[in-house]
Amino acid sequence: MRFGAIPHTEALRLAIALLLSLAAAPLLAGDGSNSPVVIYYPDIREPYRGIFMDIIDGIESELALETRNIALNKVALKKNQLPESLPAGNNPVVIALGKRGVNAAQRSSHPVVFGAVKLAPGQIPENFTGISLEPDPAVTFEILRRLAPAAKRIHVISRPQRHAWLLERAQQAAAQQTFELKRYTATNLNEVASHYRDIFRASADNEDVIWLLEAAFSRDKTIIANVLENAWKRNTLVISHNPAHVKRGVLLAFYPDNKAMGKQLGIIAKKKLAGESVSTITLLNELLLALNRRTADHLGLKFSKHEKFDLIHPPQ
Repeated sequence: MRFGAIPHTEALRLAIALLLSLAAAPLLAGDGSNSPVVIYYPDIREPYRGIFMDIIDGIESELALETRNIALNKVALKKNQLPESLPAGNNPVVIALGKRGVNAAQRSSHPVVFGAVKLAPGQIPENFTGISLEPDPAVTFEILRRLAPAAKRIHVISRPQRHAWLLERAQQAAAQQTFELKRYTATNLNEVASHYRDIFRASADNEDVIWLLEAAFSRDKTIIANVLENAWKRNTLVISHNPAHVKRGVLLAFYPDNKAMGKQLGIIAKKKLAGESVSTITLLNELLLALNRRTADHLGLKFSKHEKFDLIHPPQ
């Protein structure tokens, strides 16, 4: 045996130990236990789980560091079995996704960044900041103006006091795009139906837009069917934030780009880690766009070949 050589059996033992340590390394490094950012997200089934995974991918790609991700079980939260408290050191930031994430983060004394949930300014705790799951009217109306240049009026029905803060922003955004925003309130479906009758009675070809903002009203099958039937007859445009509506005949739907939302949340988290001030609430401005091509053809709308649609129905 040459000087310094390792016996065969000893070399084999060392090789096996090295392989085992390499196999274990990702498990030890990948748990994010020392990460300054913790993400709470709901433990739910596919396809909804995939939405939160896309958001988390966006967060991690922006932060360029591993996060500690905690899936929240609905039953455990009901029993008040919240995740373990975070260490006081390392200036941690909690990112709370969905209602479940926000509920779990309520007791945190650390900065909390929320996302994938609809929150109004008056509902946000003092240490919270983030992105409300409401598309920014400034973005949606800018796109609408580009795609429907003849449109003049946007009609929206909501519950009293609900969406008031969002509609104030929408009022400003509409004025910037030379739209007239006409707001109506309703407490029940009969009032909703009455408003729609009045809107269609006074509508003009391609000049009126119905904005399906209130989910409780647009979920009603009779209401949505009547809106789309009359919109077709009266050449009225209908827009929504639910891409499923496009299959039913809605012209345009603006909906979240989940990975881009995650990147925005990552930017906010980085600012919180750096101790920078951040706006309490931001609206979604990274949006995907769905189009019903048949409805667009019926309305006589023509789009630039450079216009990008993320979902087109019927498929080409």
